[in-house]
Amino acid sequence: MAKFKAAHGKGGRPPKTELQAVRTNLAEFIGKNSHKMDLWLEEIYESDGPKAAMATLTNLMEFYVPKLARQEHTGADEGPVELSIKWSTDAK
Repeated sequence: MAKFKAAHGKGGRPPKTELQAVRTNLAEFIGKNSHKMDLWLEEIYESDGPKAAMATLTNLMEFYVPKLARQEHTGADEGPVELSIKWSTDAK
């Protein structure tokens, strides 16, 4: 796999347009070879086990569907988030 220089910004990640091109090409490859992918995964399953087959599928899918970033929410002074719910008896 090609290494990208840090000059692209974001720690060596290629520009967004290049990432989109890679995703598009991967989607086309998967579309054209979907009938073969089942056979390939079955071969991996038989030779290396279910864990290897799942890892292969997961690694391939990460290029097409990137992982979502995790976000943590904290309250005041990095403490827990506090929720306050109040009921109103006033009918308007």
